[in-house]
Amino acid sequence: DSAFPAGGLNHSQGLEAAVQSGRVKGGAMLREFSVELLHSQASVSLPLVAAAHADPSVDGVMACDSLCEASLAGNHVAHRASIAQGKGLLAAVGAAFGGLKMQQVRRDLGPNFRGHLAPVTGMVCARLGVKMLDCERLFLFITLRSVISAAVRLGVCGPLEGQAIQASVASDIERVVS
Repeated sequence: DSAFPAGGLNHSQGLEAAVQSGRVKGGAMLREFSVELLHSQASVSLPLVAAAHADPSVDGVMACDSLCEASLAGNHVAHRASIAQGKGLLAAVGAAFGGLKMQQVRRDLGPNFRGHLAPVTGMVCARLGVKMLDCERLFLFITLRSVISAAVRLGVCGPLEGQAIQASVASDIERVVS
């Protein structure tokens, strides 16, 4: 549900441009796009997820957030979406797991903390005791869910076909993280 602020549902991951350019038309092309996206995220974002997971301290998360900020500076759409998704995840985790005191964490991180999704995911998973591999799976699942949701919204596929594509691509997540 897009009203639940869990991050991931407010960005097409480049699918919108791919549809407009004719690169993605229909389910088969969407599946191929999704697999390519997962591999791209594995090299670009998963290292930041892993680094924030390995060092969820203020300094560790700030360093990852700064790297994310720099890497997305040239793409204002992805930049804005990453921050919105990260803040959404922080809000959801804060509401669901009050003991983690996410508002205090946000204050500790200070005003220069942007809250990009990759480092927020790593930090939150570490603080919840989620293992690194499961955290990486979660991040890629959020990415996949995001692109499939956008595909349904853009009319690339229907909701049931989207679910089938998501289920078929899920096995690729295992290959990407291993």
